[in-house]
Amino acid sequence: MRALGYFAAILCAGLVGGCGGEAPSPAADRAADTPAPSGVASATPIPGGRPYTAQDLRGALLGEVPGLRRAYGPEAGLYGALRATRLGNEAMAKAELNKPQCRKIGQIDPTSVHVRNSPAAVIVFGKEGFSLTEALIALAPEEAVKPFEVKAPRECSAYRARVGKANFSYLTREMALEKLGDGFQGYLTRATGEGYDLQIGTATVRHRNVIVSLLVVGKEVGEKTVRKYAEEAYHKVSRTLR
Repeated sequence: MRALGYFAAILCAGLVGGCGGEAPSPAADRAADTPAPSGVASATPIPGGRPYTAQDLRGALLGEVPGLRRAYGPEAGLYGALRATRLGNEAMAKAELNKPQCRKIGQIDPTSVHVRNSPAAVIVFGKEGFSLTEALIALAPEEAVKPFEVKAPRECSAYRARVGKANFSYLTREMALEKLGDGFQGYLTRATGEGYDLQIGTATVRHRNVIVSLLVVGKEVGEKTVRKYAEEAYHKVSRTLR
């Protein structure tokens, strides 16, 4: 799944929880399954209720996805301390975009102190040639609305990235999908290069002050597929986090 990780990371390093990369070793997977120590995940105040913790978010992740196996996680803790976040940032650091502003498509700001110190959880499912990453982050209410206030720049409908000697091209469009939750935004991208031709779907949904981010990567990923997973993830979150 290394190629899928590269495509995903180059597209959206700021996706909550990173982009997963290739499946970790069994030891790393067991470490990710270990509950975070008390106090590791600071809470985010929400109106009219107790703060959500990283362990709350962990419990709101999809537990299983028919047809897919768990490839990583669940991992929970502060966003900036997650192993998945580090993998995504490391992958992005290797990429040079001809339009740097396109790094921000469908993402939160991973350099923000508010984001890095917020509770988060991530899990990755996959099969041969396909991966699904779900990540949750609980932000302060005023921060949770920001990802939905900015649309992708028009010039980001097409851009290129270089990773070492490898070159990739991206064609991106916003998905015209019905509203979901308290805010919804989605993009579908065709990524080509080095013998690969993949579709990358990203969806961001808000439930109160929790951001639900999905990254779907495969050879055949359309709007219906992305919407299906977005609805499943959102409904699990809305039932679990009240």
